[in-house]
Amino acid sequence: MGLQSSDDSSTLGGVTSLRGEERRMMTVEFITALFSEVDEPLGAIPKHPEAHLWPSEVVTLGLVELSRRVTPLTWSRPGEV
Repeated sequence: MGLQSSDDSSTLGGVTSLRGEERRMMTVEFITALFSEVDEPLGAIPKHPEAHLWPSEVVTLGLVELSRRVTPLTWSRPGEV
């Protein structure tokens, strides 16, 4: 994906020096796009009656968590909510 992040700057293609709100918006847009890709093939799978999330939502959250563990991105820092 070509995304690199540090404490004070990020790069995505030709965009440099993304900070604070811009970085958060990029993260929201990434998760939204990821969900769209996951939901297309999994959207027809029914939700269990006792489940709070649809299967595509669970898969998206799993992929986001996995990406946080295997990439050098600083999605959130300890103590940041």
